[in-house]
Amino acid sequence: CRIEAARLRRNGLPWWHSEIPAYFLVSAAMALGLAAATGPLAVPFFLAQSAVAVLLFESVNYLEHYGLERREVASGRFEPVQPQHSWDSPARITNHVMFKLQRHADHHAHAGK
Repeated sequence: CRIEAARLRRNGLPWWHSEIPAYFLVSAAMALGLAAATGPLAVPFFLAQSAVAVLLFESVNYLEHYGLERREVASGRFEPVQPQHSWDSPARITNHVMFKLQRHADHHAHAGK
């Protein structure tokens, strides 16, 4: 949230331009819609599967960034991110099964893609 708050301040935007509350509102709307469509007992299952999804996502995120180190080239400045700075796998089957998730290093080297 601190990074988002700094981005908003830097761009002179009010708090409601943040995407974070929108994500929570969409999740709440989905839970309410699920409860309306299938009954309130579905909400705990929705919350449980959401927790599992977050844990899986963060686990993969940790694995992809484990050992990510760059040399400090000046005080507080680090060398540019290159593909060797994060986990990557060129295996074709992994490419198809994981929806190109294993090509994570490219995301760091070319964040605008």
